[in-house]
Amino acid sequence: MTITSGFFFGLDGIPARIASPLGACPAARHNYPNARKAGVSNWLRAPVSNCLSSEAKKCGIKGAMRIRRSLPLWAACVALILLGSPAQGADPASSAQRKGSGLPIPRFASLRSDEVNVRTGPGTRYPVDWVFKRKTMPVEIVAEYENWRKIRDWQGASGWVHQSLLTGKRSFIIPSKAASLHKTPAPAAEVIAKLEPEVMGEIRSCSGEWCRVKVSSVSGWLERADMWGVYKSEPIN
Repeated sequence: MTITSGFFFGLDGIPARIASPLGACPAARHNYPNARKAGVSNWLRAPVSNCLSSEAKKCGIKGAMRIRRSLPLWAACVALILLGSPAQGADPASSAQRKGSGLPIPRFASLRSDEVNVRTGPGTRYPVDWVFKRKTMPVEIVAEYENWRKIRDWQGASGWVHQSLLTGKRSFIIPSKAASLHKTPAPAAEVIAKLEPEVMGEIRSCSGEWCRVKVSSVSGWLERADMWGVYKSEPIN
């Protein structure tokens, strides 16, 4: 509850003029009744003065608060509750997964577009933190909130994107050091290409320690440990 310049701001946010403006009063804490013991319904019907500290009463607030009839007296008490209690559900990202896809988390996906806005939270009201400009780049989905997905890239950067900007197609990226693309799934097999860091490609299948991949027009076998975009022992058919 805010009392200033002869106005009272009620639960609906509409200012109601007080009959006589208040003078200077000492700061005082609001003295809330114990709703559990007294009962919420009875408490809401209590006079507004019950919600005020003894210090506030001494300043004449009880006599000055002659609010117009359009604002119920119990609304002041309810307003005090709302102002004094912590907001519920204010941070959806920190709460349990809500109305997601039902698919396992975490899981890998890839970017559908060559321009993907990554936001600080699950919604358009949150600002864009950065923009991904690499279509088909693999990302890891680590959380869901309605139609929004929290993703993490191979460098550990994370943020929220809309589900329409992701696809279930599997891709990979070479994270740190060059990797060898083999003709067959064996360490001693012929090397048909060297893949430099940040080279991306498509994952066709994975079995054991090897994955069959395609980079541009070249297909071959890549060791699972040499790329980012697939979990250890995860089968892909």
